[in-house]
Amino acid sequence: MGAHYPLAYWLLRGTYALLTVAVLAGMLRQRRASACYSFQGFLALQLLVAVPGLLDPATWWNWRWVLLTDALEAVALVLVAVELVHKALRAMPPGFRLVSRLCAGVLLVTGVVLVVLLPRLWSNPAFDPDLTRAFIGGCVYGACLLFLAFMTTALYAHVPIDPVQRDIATGLFIWGGVAAISALTMQGYMFVAIGLNMVLAFWAYQAWRPEEPTGLSRRALATFQPWRLARIQWGRSVDQGLPTQGGR
Repeated sequence: MGAHYPLAYWLLRGTYALLTVAVLAGMLRQRRASACYSFQGFLALQLLVAVPGLLDPATWWNWRWVLLTDALEAVALVLVAVELVHKALRAMPPGFRLVSRLCAGVLLVTGVVLVVLLPRLWSNPAFDPDLTRAFIGGCVYGACLLFLAFMTTALYAHVPIDPVQRDIATGLFIWGGVAAISALTMQGYMFVAIGLNMVLAFWAYQAWRPEEPTGLSRRALATFQPWRLARIQWGRSVDQGLPTQGGR
């Protein structure tokens, strides 16, 4: 890959890194990280990928680095999907819990296959980067389609979903959609970078905005979304100038 990059690359890559920091900071500052811990790992990975490519793209933009980061991103997507499905359906009746376990099982198998096969593909003398990237992409698309199925099922069954988890799932589905469109239409870096920056901007806005009101009772929140109840209580204590949980 070339050593010279246009100004648009630096602007898009820099914006990507800044937006990722903004999302992470908002999630932590607003106590929203507990809605999906693995999402913070996904964001940290994005920052880890963006910074080397921003500081020294000529060194880091190579097939080994691209495939490694693509694989790590696919595994992170799987972990986020498993956590979202589990947290959303863990307190539901047995039928929904079975769906949760099936979804989690499919995703975990996907992650294990990815982790086991990628090193073998990597060390194969007939290593084909395009084929390997297509395999990784298939894992990403599968996880994103499962996000869509999960959200559709949850909405249809009126499952109470934490807005933070809803926004994470929506953004990740679009994230995978951008990658899929790019792969199918042979769109280049600019299309992907703009699309992913738009998703990050959406997450940054949602991470910093005030808490959405809920029609759930305190008891229902404690049953279905205990992490959200703690977040709401923390927000009220801050607004009223009261000590937060654990404060003096």
